[in-house]
Parts: sequence; structure tokens; C-alpha cells
Amino acid sequence: MKVGLMVTGIGVPKGREQNVSGHVQLPMHTATLLREAGVEVRLITTCFREDYVLPKVVPGPAVVPLHFVTDGRRRGEVGKQNIKAGYYPLAMVKHLREILRLTRDLKLDMLHLFGADRMTLLAGLLNMLGSSCPVISTAYKPPHPGIWAPLYRKSKAIACSTQFVANKCASVGGKAQLVRPGITRDFRTELNGCEPGERKRVLFWREGTYEQGCDLVLTAFDALAPQYPELSFDLALRENRFEVPGVQALCEKHENVSVFRFPYPDEISLARLIAESLCVVLPFRKLTIQPQLAIAESLKAGVATICTELGSCSELVLHEKTGLVVPAEDDTALTSAIKELIEDAEGTLRMGQEAERDIEARWNWNKYTEELLKLYDKTSS
Repeated sequence: MKVGLMVTGIGVPKGREQNVSGHVQLPMHTATLLREAGVEVRLITTCFREDYVLPKVVPGPAVVPLHFVTDGRRRGEVGKQNIKAGYYPLAMVKHLREILRLTRDLKLDMLHLFGADRMTLLAGLLNMLGSSCPVISTAYKPPHPGIWAPLYRKSKAIACSTQFVANKCASVGGKAQLVRPGITRDFRTELNGCEPGERKRVLFWREGTYEQGCDLVLTAFDALAPQYPELSFDLALRENRFEVPGVQALCEKHENVSVFRFPYPDEISLARLIAESLCVVLPFRKLTIQPQLAIAESLKAGVATICTELGSCSELVLHEKTGLVVPAEDDTALTSAIKELIEDAEGTLRMGQEAERDIEARWNWNKYTEELLKLYDKTSS
């Protein structure tokens, strides 16, 4: 079988080759797994800016050939979220034609698109336009129905990483199937043999935005830092133009509150910060991908994690077993949850150990490969 895996927007600025978006991690690792299973794989992506480069996770062209098509979308700069981003009709027509030509010229048996709901719509559209092979998608987000609902139904299959997304896709008539991947990033490996210090941190990591719940974290840290001077309340932040105000002011107010900004100083790494954390706090208001990989990666690292009752988050964090699930938008509940984990440090460490075991058992690459191959066989037949 010859399969094309397509994901858009994989280019990154120089210096960010290791800082890979979740929407890119899965198809790249899928390419490696399928090749190991004897499948002939081709990667397809969109052209990117001349000053951008491929991330480290992309297999070399000698391993998996890489093909480029015109991007039908103008994308904002990574980390900047340029407001000029958007779709262009003529470029989109060219985008569609080039994909259809590639599927024909490469004689693909299956084209598998990875991305948000737009890629599921694209899969349906390509099937409607007479693709020479079946087109399926992996959906990272639930669909936006309405006038687009018929396109969801035209995707030959929709592989969903969470039950939440699968249920939403099925509700609009999509051929949804739960296919849980493993978790690509392993923070323990990234320690490179370095011995971390004692678990004395409470950590928030991601962008410091309203959507990520950074303002809720600041409120909670402001209340808890004076009560627990022996702990460090830390934020590890990537650059974002919409960062909430007050981060630096809080660090100046409390000696045990610190912010680490990517790219981190030589003596600091995200892997080390997480390894030294009693718990991780991720009170998202909006999920950029489902499952939200920051939550999954923290759990895989063996750290109890606090998340919100949002989308598929509770599929990752098992409440009171591997972490705590709190209402979104509730800084009081978040503060209480952090305090609960601090007060029972031994129990929190046991939660972290259970989190690692649970993620390995339920989010497993071997099962993922088996289920994906079954889906390909079912769809192609």
C-alpha cells in the first residue's frame, strides 16, 4: 500500500526546530510507524517562507520523500499570530489542483490529511472533486457544522484522537472512529541523563495568554506563594503578542515566583522544570488541539496535572487519580485545587506515578498503528 500523509504549515523560524507544533508531531511520527510496518509513505505539505526551515521531527527525504504544494492560506508568523493571515480563493484553487495531481502522479492508494476541522472539510472536498484515491482525515478539533456539514460526510473516514471529537464528528454524519495515538514528546529522554532536583515547583507552561488561562494562574500564584515560601511557583512561557499583563509584576512581588521565557537559558530546560514539579497547572479556556498535548506530555512525564472541564481534557486527566479537573474560568477553584495537591505532597507524587502508567496504557503507539492500518484496509476496500 502507498499512503500519502498531508499536513500544512510545518515550516518554523530558524532556532525553533525543536519547538514543534502538535499538529505536526503526529503525522511525522505516523510516517515513521507506517514505514516500519511495511507501508510505502509519501509526505505532502505546503510551501513556506524562505526564512523558515523544516522542524527536526521531519524524516529525511531518503527515508520518506517530501512533496510540496501551494498553500491556499496566508499564515501568521509563528509566535506572532499575524492578523493578516487568511485564505485566498485563487491560491486555494491551485492548492486543490496540485493535491489532486499529486495523488494521481504518485499513484497513492490512500491520502490521509492531518489537522483541524478544515482538513476534514478538505478531505470531503477532494473526494467530491474525484480524487484518484480515497481521502480520509485525522481531526484534531470538533467540526463546525452548518452549511459545511455535507463535506464532513464526504470524508471517507475521520480518525479522531479523542472520544469527544469522535462524538462531535459523528453528530454531523461523519464516519468517525476513535484512533488514539501515543504521545510523541518524552521529557524524561530530553533530560539527557541530567539528574533533576527535588520536586518543589508548581508549574504553568505554554503561552501566557487569556485563552491558556494564564490570568487565572497569576491570581492563584499570588494567593499561594506567600503561604508556601518553600515552593517555587513558575511560569515557562513561549512568546505571544497577546500575553496577559502582570507576569513580571508578580515575579517582582514574590521572591518564589519566577518566569522562564523560551528560548531558555542554557542551565534551564522545560524537561527539567517539569521533572522538578510537584504538579503542573494548565487551566485552558480554549484547546488548540485535542488531545491537548501539553496536558498529555505533563502526565507522561509523571507529574500530576490540573486541567479544566473543557472538551477532551477529562479523557486525559482522571480526576483525583492522575490529577484534578476544575471548572473553567474559576480562579477560586483553581487555587483550591493547587492547594490540595500541595498539602498532600506524597499523594500528589503517587498521582504522578499513576499518570505515567495510565498514559502509557491508554495512549499507545502499538495500538495506534494497528488501528490505523485496519482503518486503511476498511476504507480502501
